Formats: sequence, structure tokens, C-alpha cells
Amino acid sequence: MALTVSAALSLGAIFAIFLPGPNLGIDFTGGVQMVLRSDTAVPLAELRAALAAGVPGDASLQAFGNPNEALIRVQGDVGQATVTAVEAAVAQAVPGAGFDQIDLVGPTISGELAMTGLIALSLAVLAMLVYIWIRFEWHFAAGAIIVLFLDVTKTFGVIAVTGWEVNLTTIVALLTLIGYSVNDKVVVYDRIREHLRQAGDEPLTVVIDRSLNQVLARCIFTSATTLAALLPMAIWGGPAVAGFAWPMIAGVVIATASSLFVSGPILAWLAARSPTAKTGLAVQIAG
Repeated sequence: MALTVSAALSLGAIFAIFLPGPNLGIDFTGGVQMVLRSDTAVPLAELRAALAAGVPGDASLQAFGNPNEALIRVQGDVGQATVTAVEAAVAQAVPGAGFDQIDLVGPTISGELAMTGLIALSLAVLAMLVYIWIRFEWHFAAGAIIVLFLDVTKTFGVIAVTGWEVNLTTIVALLTLIGYSVNDKVVVYDRIREHLRQAGDEPLTVVIDRSLNQVLARCIFTSATTLAALLPMAIWGGPAVAGFAWPMIAGVVIATASSLFVSGPILAWLAARSPTAKTGLAVQIAG
């Protein structure tokens, strides 16, 4: 049942990646992002009208941090002329306001960043695959990689459904999540491997069940401690930090659930595909 539910959620997450699709930031689409600060509350309606009238392209405006700040974004193929047009519109609607941050990313750089992020994720998964393959018997390695794939797809699905912006900070969160998820699976599989040494003729499913019961408290307490650190970052850390914290919170919950409910059944399912799987696991571990 756990495998079926997990696979169904991952399929739904993959569908969500295409529809509605991720909310890509300027790191991957190109554009300009400017953080506006004023001594008084920013009149969003007036500023939005000034941007629509004076800035070419699709300019978006949203509150940022506190009422005296706002975030202006223009995505696409933009240049210094776009920055100048935004500054003129701001001077008209919010006299005396200034900019704390101006990020301009061209289309070539955004394409390179997208490729670099994809390569980083791929290399991280490959490195984890090699590590687990060397440390464990192939059933454990294959199980961990399958569960890791399910964790990452579900997390990315949550990001797509919630509309969280996907930028380089999101890639950092996913890379961190890959390490966290693999560490959780290693703890579970280490305990199963220890019990297999003394299992004798005991069925593999019983060994897995006993091992999961013993690591249950450890997994829950570790995740609770991690979430206790991430939640304040997400709530009070501001937009920049929240872009890392919220995907990590979703990923930690997903990774913990998969460690307890999916990693063991995956191992049993893979072992059942080989007539001598349980014996082979025990013999190889003992050797």
C-alpha cells in the first residue's frame, strides 16, 4: 500500500511539473529583479499602474518584507534600458524611493545557470548512487535510489503546486535534501543489515519490520529537530531565506515518511524478485 501511494503521489508530482508547471525565477528565465525601499508605505496600486505604462514587457510587483518595501520583476530578454524604465516609473509613483538590490540576468546566463543546476542535481544523485552501491548489497542500493527519486519528484511537485519560485536557492535546497534523504535511508538499511546477520531463517519482512520499529523514534526526533530549525527561517527569515526553508520543510517531511513507510517495502519487493534474495543478502553481509 505504501509503495502504491508513494508511486501515485510521484506520478501526480511529475504531472504538476508540466501543469501548472514550476514558477521559474529570473535565474532561469532571464530578467531583472529590483528590491525597492521607501521611507513611507509603498503605494502598490499607483506603482503598478506606473510600471504598466512606462516599462516594456511583463512587469510584476509584490510586497516584500514590510510595507515600506516592494519587489519588482521583469522577466524575459531585458537590459539596462529596462532598469532605467523601472527607475523612472518608481520615481514618478514613489518619489524619494531607492533600490536596495538590482539583479539583472541575461538570457545566455540564465540558460547556463539552468544547465549548471541540472548538472549539479545529476552529479549529486550519481555520487549518492556510487556511495550506496559500494557500501551496500545491490538490493539496498537500488532501493535507496528508487526512494530518493520518489522523494525528489514529490518535493518538486509540491514546489510546482504551491507556486514557490524556482531559483538557485531552490537548487541548493534540493541538493541538501538529497543528502538528508540518503542519510535517512542509510540509517534504516544499516539497521536491517545488522539484523540480517543474526536473522537465521527469519523471513526478510519480519527483519525489516523489527528494524523499522527500532529506528522509528530516531527518524522522528531527527526530523522534528530539523523542522524546529527550518520553521523559524521560513516564517521570519524573509523571502530570500524562505526560498530555501519551505522546500526543505516539504522535503524533510517527505523523506522521513519514505524512510519509514517506503524504504523497507521497496527492499522487500526487490528481494522478492530473486528466489534466493534473502539468503543471498544474509550470506553476503555475513561475509
